[in-house]
This record gives sequence, C-alpha cells and structure tokens, in this order.
Amino acid sequence: MLRAMRTLLLLTSLLALTSAVSAQPVPAPEAPPADPATDPVTPAAPTAPAVPPPAPAEEPPPAPPAEPAPAAMPQYDGQVDANGQAHYTGEPPEEDYGYEDASYPPAEPDDDMDEGDDFKIPPFSIRLDPFNWLIEGRLGLELEVGVLDFMTIELTPIFVAMEDPPTFNFVGRKDPLTQESNGLGPMAGASLGVGFWIAGQPLNGYVLRVMLSNVGITYKSSDAAGVFDKVTHTERRLTFMFGSHTRISFFTLAGGIGLGYELNQQERCYTDGVNSDSVVTTSDCDGELQIALDDPGAFNGAMPTVADLNGWLHPVYLEGRFSIGVSFD
Repeated sequence: MLRAMRTLLLLTSLLALTSAVSAQPVPAPEAPPADPATDPVTPAAPTAPAVPPPAPAEEPPPAPPAEPAPAAMPQYDGQVDANGQAHYTGEPPEEDYGYEDASYPPAEPDDDMDEGDDFKIPPFSIRLDPFNWLIEGRLGLELEVGVLDFMTIELTPIFVAMEDPPTFNFVGRKDPLTQESNGLGPMAGASLGVGFWIAGQPLNGYVLRVMLSNVGITYKSSDAAGVFDKVTHTERRLTFMFGSHTRISFFTLAGGIGLGYELNQQERCYTDGVNSDSVVTTSDCDGELQIALDDPGAFNGAMPTVADLNGWLHPVYLEGRFSIGVSFD
C-alpha cells in the first residue's frame, strides 16, 4: 500500500514537470545576414504623424432671455386682437393697392387731367327779393357767382308779380291803374351787376355794386267800360349800391341801398287843345310821364286827372332791396 502511494506521487511530479517544459517558448531560427547586392531594399513603412490630443470643449455662453414677441398691429380701426380687445387708432389705415414694378416707367403727367383736378365749383348764391315784391309788385330772382376773390357777377331776372301794388295808390283812393310785363311772359326784364367785396370774401360782408337794369312795363288805366289810357315804358337804369350780406351756415340775408339814374328819359303829358279838348304830347312835359286816371272822353275831352309815372326825383331814383336765400362756397 505504501509502495503504491509512492508510485502515484512520483507519476504526479513527472506529469507536472512535463507540462512546465512544454509551456516555454521555442526560439525562432536566426535569419541569414542580408546581401545588399542581391536582396532588394524594402522601404520602411511611413510613420503616422502624431495626433494632438483634442482640446477640451468650451462651454457655450448662456443664451439671453427670450424677448416676448411684439403684438400684432391692428390693420383697421375696430380690429379685435387675440385677447379680445378692439383697437382704435383714429387714423385711416395705409392701403396697399398691389405690387408696383420699379422697372416700369412712371406715367407722364397729363395737363388736361391736372386742370380737371384743380377745377372746383365757384361760390354762388340764389336769393329772392320780397321787399320790392310787396312794395312795387316786382319780384327779383338774384343769381350771383364769384369770379375772383373780391368780385362777383349778378344776374337778376325781374318778374311782375302784382298788377296793383301799394305804390299805385297815388290819390288816396283805389286807382284804375295797373301794370303788366312788356317782356317774355311775366318776366319784364333783368338786371346785370358786378359786386366788389370790401373784405375780399365773396358773398359775405360789405359790397359795392354797379348794376344796369332793363325792365319793360305796360301801364293801363281802365274802368267798367274798358281800358281808356295806356303807357308802355322801358326803364333803363344805371345804379350804384352799397350792400351787406350776413351768412348763417348756408342761409344768407342780403340788403342794400343806392341811387339809380334813368337813361331812358321818356316824356308824356296832357295839354289843353283847341276848344279846350285835351291833347297828349311827348315833349315839353317837364320830365313827366303822365297817364290818365279818368276817362277823358267821359268829360268831353276836358283835362283828366293824371298821375306821373316817374319818381319825384326823376331822373334820379332811390333804390333799395332786402333779399333772403342761400349761399355756397
């Protein structure tokens, strides 16, 4: 038994020794020395350049705080934004009419179009004269337009609106005298005038007027038997007038007073004839324009009662008017 154990221990030691010898490296055989004449020269392998170590990464600066986005501007008055608030700027929005090509040549100015754009309606006024309508039975329609900053032109058609006006009550009783137009229908004539405005503002303030009127009137005396006397006269007067205009918005009140000179100084009168019969003449009448108020035939040709159609200052006449109407600039 002891011998068997020794034999086993000897085998184990031998086996360990064999394993240690087999684990050592076997040296390679030495190569023969190279012959420079026969052996080619093998170039040496290039050496890779040394790569520097990467630089340490710098930390980026902190980002500035983000600013809030500006609020969208309103595009038009009353626009409601995202918060439900309406915006009112008080100014009209700028309008964009589309794309304009800068290479396109600009349009040439049109002189005709420029003149049309500069044109504007001149100041004008329309008025009625009730003063002379109620006193003399003649209604004037005053049409006036500005031609310069200080000057206007006035055209006044005159209509016979009353046949028996108050001024015809010459002797304190109802006279047989009437008047009617001797022109185009009820329009007996017209007046043309030029106004010079003292303050330089047309149709407002004080004004100096120069007017020329031409009015045809037919006067008639009649009774139950008919017309027994008739006179046709054309009043042609040159008048200088000082007036004033007051405006309240477009409503205007205008008045004036002046002196007129009669250019057509027609005469007519009754004289005693042969056998005391009355005779009508058109000369040597002392500037009077007479019309009979009684029928001469009813008194066997005796001198009738007459009235002078001319004024008491003839050929000078006191002119006045008061008109109301509208004016526009």
